[in-house]
Amino acid sequence: MYGYGGYGGACCPVTPVAPPAYGVGVGIIAIAILILIALGVIF
Repeated sequence: MYGYGGYGGACCPVTPVAPPAYGVGVGIIAIAILILIALGVIF
């Protein structure tokens, strides 16, 4: 899921040579989006 949870190794199967930091960054963004969605649902 594009580095969900900071797992950067298998963030993008199409580009296995992508640096782990890229997957971690996308994972953090995904988590932030999920948190915003959760807050939107709660409030």
